[in-house]
Amino acid sequence: MRIYALLDRDTALGFKLAGVEVYEVKNREDIKNLFPSSLLLKDVGILLISEELAEVVREEINIHLYSGRFPIVVEIRSFRGKERKRKNIDELIKDSIGISV
Repeated sequence: MRIYALLDRDTALGFKLAGVEVYEVKNREDIKNLFPSSLLLKDVGILLISEELAEVVREEINIHLYSGRFPIVVEIRSFRGKERKRKNIDELIKDSIGISV
C-alpha cells in the first residue's frame, strides 16, 4: 500500500522530501476534480489532504469516511491553514451511530 497526498504547494514540499507521492493542487476546481479520482487509485492505503482543500470537498470526504472503504483519508494542517478544533473519537462515534459510548 502506498501513501498519496493532495496538498497546496507549500505543504507539498515537506512531504515530497519524505518520499510521499504528492499532487500539488493549484485551485478549488482542481480539488473538486482530483479528490474523487484519487479515491480510485490502485494500491493507495492512505490519502492525505490539507485541511483547507478538504473544506472544498467536505461532503465527499464524510461520505467516504463513513463508508469504511480504502483509502483512509487523513486531513493535515497546511502551513497556511488556521488551527481549528478537531473532533475526538468519541464525538465521531456519536456522529456516526447516534449514541455516546
